[in-house]
Amino acid sequence: MTTAEENQELMNILAETIKPNDVMNMTIQDCSALVEACVKYLRFNGVGVPTSKTEEEVLDLLIEKIANVEVCLEFLHRQLNEEYDIEDKIAGKLENLYDKYYSI
Repeated sequence: MTTAEENQELMNILAETIKPNDVMNMTIQDCSALVEACVKYLRFNGVGVPTSKTEEEVLDLLIEKIANVEVCLEFLHRQLNEEYDIEDKIAGKLENLYDKYYSI
């Protein structure tokens, strides 16, 4: 098992090595796999066609796909952050969600 420092070191090396188009393709593939894992999770919880997967299998798959997408998002963030203010977009999204769920 790697430590957080080792993960950051690997992230730094890879973020400088992987080309932006490759990051985009990886992100597309991993986001698609995350969508599929979310659907399996919903199916396990009784939404849509039932699945034969166990709760542990469904959650393991979901966690794996979340981790994959988080890595891709970190690469994207590092590659785009110099040109674009992502934090402003994050703040806007959080405000919209807050308004949606807490507006009277």
